Amino acid sequence: MVKISIVLLFLLLSLVLVPSAFAFPFNGTVTDVNGIALNNTYINVTIRDSNFNIVGYNSTTTNASGWFNMTVTEVSGGLYQPNIIHYNGSVVDFVGQVLPAFPAEIFTYQLDQTKFYLKPAGTIIITVINSTSSNVSFRYQVKDVKLGYPVAEGFTNPVANVTLYLPRDRNYSIMVYPAASMPISFNWNNFTATESYTINSISNYNVTTRTLQKQFNTTLRLDRVSGYINFSGINIWSSFRVIPYLMEPGNIIHVTRGTLPFNLSAFNGETDVFTPTTGFYNISLPATTETSNMMLFATATNGSFFYGAFKNVSLSYNNPAAELQLSNISMFGLLGASGNITQDTTTGGLINFTTGVQQFNLLNSTNASLTNVFAHVQAKVDYSNFGSIEFTWMATIQQGAAAVFSLPLINATGVKKIDLFVSGGESNYAPKSISKTAAEIRTNSSIAFAAFNPQAIDTSLAASAISMALYLSNATCDVPNPSSDCLLGGSQTMDSFKPMSAIVGGGKLSFRMGTGSIKVHYVNVDMLASGPPDVLFDSSTTASASASTFDAAVRFGSGGPTMYDYVLVSMPYTETAGSGLDDSQNVNISIPTLYDENWKVIWNVTTNGTNSTNLAANNSHYSAFAEQWGFLLKSSTCTTNQSLQNTTTPCYIDTSNNVLWVRLPHFSGTGPSVTGTAVAASSPNNGGGGSSSSSSASSAGSLPPEVSSEKEITISLPEPTTTEGKTQFQKVLAHLKEGTKAKFTIKTSTKTTIEEHTITATRIAPSFANFVISSIPQEVILNKGASKELDVDDDTINDLRLTLIDLNYALRFVNVSMELLTVGRAEITREPEVAPQLPEKSVETSVPVPLPVEALPVEEQRALSLVYWVVGILSLIVLMIIFIKIKKLLHETKKKK
Repeated sequence: MVKISIVLLFLLLSLVLVPSAFAFPFNGTVTDVNGIALNNTYINVTIRDSNFNIVGYNSTTTNASGWFNMTVTEVSGGLYQPNIIHYNGSVVDFVGQVLPAFPAEIFTYQLDQTKFYLKPAGTIIITVINSTSSNVSFRYQVKDVKLGYPVAEGFTNPVANVTLYLPRDRNYSIMVYPAASMPISFNWNNFTATESYTINSISNYNVTTRTLQKQFNTTLRLDRVSGYINFSGINIWSSFRVIPYLMEPGNIIHVTRGTLPFNLSAFNGETDVFTPTTGFYNISLPATTETSNMMLFATATNGSFFYGAFKNVSLSYNNPAAELQLSNISMFGLLGASGNITQDTTTGGLINFTTGVQQFNLLNSTNASLTNVFAHVQAKVDYSNFGSIEFTWMATIQQGAAAVFSLPLINATGVKKIDLFVSGGESNYAPKSISKTAAEIRTNSSIAFAAFNPQAIDTSLAASAISMALYLSNATCDVPNPSSDCLLGGSQTMDSFKPMSAIVGGGKLSFRMGTGSIKVHYVNVDMLASGPPDVLFDSSTTASASASTFDAAVRFGSGGPTMYDYVLVSMPYTETAGSGLDDSQNVNISIPTLYDENWKVIWNVTTNGTNSTNLAANNSHYSAFAEQWGFLLKSSTCTTNQSLQNTTTPCYIDTSNNVLWVRLPHFSGTGPSVTGTAVAASSPNNGGGGSSSSSSASSAGSLPPEVSSEKEITISLPEPTTTEGKTQFQKVLAHLKEGTKAKFTIKTSTKTTIEEHTITATRIAPSFANFVISSIPQEVILNKGASKELDVDDDTINDLRLTLIDLNYALRFVNVSMELLTVGRAEITREPEVAPQLPEKSVETSVPVPLPVEALPVEEQRALSLVYWVVGILSLIVLMIIFIKIKKLLHETKKKK
């Protein structure tokens, strides 16, 4: 479901803008992962009507060059699902990735001439038998273990057997739902086996055909499980219940669909026992031949207080014990407030039990509740020190429902990690990953989402200022400066980026995005599993230097789950005399500071040290790659050969382009530090008979007193005045250092409140300068002497006139004039233009130079108007049809368990 929602979000605008076809072509080229054409590949398109019922098929095969071209029959409101497989005789040896069903328009306007990369295939054949070895019909679901989403499922109608062709470079969990029996599971992680072998008497793996024959045995018995719940100081409970949940492979529990039926003892003519006066329980649970893991949630009330605890259990049919005596269960307080947990009954009804559940609210960036969104939630808790194990709650929010989810959580600890995937509604949201302590949950359980908007820290960027590109993912292409052969479709700006063809093609892809010289390269990113993470980075470096040292730090981070192998992040540097980096000397990098998702420091090597084992022990987010973080915490010398960059040499310096690249295991909040030798300052002419030359880059000197070196300054802008119907504007002259944020307020006769805004000179070139004006972000590029009237509050009325009077490229500051404007002025009376001379002005021409093509203005750009991310009304209808259908199928599955 996550995969379906993310893929469709790439397509939304297409559905709104293009007309329907009566029949449509589908064509492309099929190769293996190395680009070798696959002849006689079978392409099948399943045709579904608006109710998602299968109404037909179209198919064809490729020619010797891997090319195919077919016509697909259209039905009213239809959806069309492609499936691509290659046979070697009777064995499937290559397979395309599993794709959702698309509307017809997508094939015509997005997937035309797509190149499909097929992966080596493995086959899984599933059957189910009962205790008499008779075949049993079943429903099923197969998940990719790493990504956590289904790659194959059959919930509509029960089947007697199923054959699946899947990429064999992944691990899979198989869950079957047999008719009139307990759901059972099997983990498969051995497509890499080099020899055939027998798993048990009814299952085996054939390495020649790469086929797993998995037959499930539904034989089970109900065993009695008993014990006591206890809590210090409480001898009698008001009420209590032990609720069993089914644990899927990977210790995943669905919070609403995971409960087993209440009072399973009724199947044996008995009853479950709960005795509040003693805390004694005695219940029946299934003991299965196959793997069947359960989590017991013991929950109780004492007056108005809620208590709970978790206990994992797995009962084997081969253990003939009539009763299993468990250890007593120690209870804890529960987070949250009163809520219900619902179980099916053995007679077909429903029963609720009231306990404590913690509600989490999903909000937008203005703290308003998200509306009309679909959300997939995975919340990992670690209760290994509290009588249980580490496991993951899974929850789903359907479109149209309130954007909240609730979990039963003990108050002794928090949530280790919550991964959230949200789609639909008014915006496209980047996936989010957070952790929360119990104290943080009690204080604020809301989770805020920003619309997908890569940005600088504390500021926004125009969509056209952000570059995006897809690359082939391999050892040759996953480098700082890959060849043009690696690029798929060309690099584009964010407002024109349309990656569907490359993503659906199924090859190993890397995704690169950034602004200017700051880039993030995600290696082998799975963009079907989720959209690209929402990147934060400083739009410029900060530097401090003495005569012999250079020190620059850039913070960068991301709020999305890890859906890639690792990342490469670039940081530009300068070679300015006296302060720039001398890249002819050794350059070292380290990451002394780590941040959480709110940019709160969680690790500082000065305080916490450089031991990565301690880092992993205190911050589980870093445990999977502790060894790699160990190299990053300590200082290491940057290599000048990009092919030598690896986990132990994480830094590469590109001296040709003045860019540093650092390799990170995942893109979390980090504060890298770069150290090296500063470029020597120029020596002035001492008049001693010699001569020296100077340039604008080396005759800088120090900043004049008129230019503040502070990071933030405040500018006071007086209001315009009107006399006898004529408006006179009050011009304010200001010096702005590159990177300094200047605050100013607007309060004119047409405004009801004072509005605060900022202006920053983000780049100063020899003849022009870039400015970013917020709070409604827009970027302006001005030649010397040029002016621009700006609407700073997005009300279609120009509020500010900005003029670039002069600039000092050597010292990186500008001289600007700023004037507040009013609405409906009858006549403009301008004051004389006053342009004071810049002190110690560098030697450079004052003749305006035309802007280069790449520096043309990107005026009126808005980060929230990202065209291809917009959710159209028609698109929401398509999403809702699919999600409603999935919801219906899952509901039917639950009823038939």
